[in-house]
Amino acid sequence: MEVFKYLSNSFIRHEIYKLFVSECSNISYLDLGEVRHPIYQFPGVEICLLNLNEVDCKSCLETSLFYGITHICKLIEKIYIEFNYDNIGLAKLIKTQKRIK
Repeated sequence: MEVFKYLSNSFIRHEIYKLFVSECSNISYLDLGEVRHPIYQFPGVEICLLNLNEVDCKSCLETSLFYGITHICKLIEKIYIEFNYDNIGLAKLIKTQKRIK
């Protein structure tokens, strides 16, 4: 069944993100291009993304994803954006960075 396949894939992705956040303690680069889960809500994400300094993203991603990351990451130096749409969450993420180049 197609629905079961989608749910199964979604569950697997969710579990991979959780594992990623719980096991990685020093991420410096993150590609948000295909992120479909609120990784900013997983336990331990504050430690995992504390030293994040480069982000690759698309402006069409959920605004809430950018807002969530904004509360955790303040030292991003470089943001690579595939820009198609205005996104207030992305604007907020850029504005709150202290080391943006």
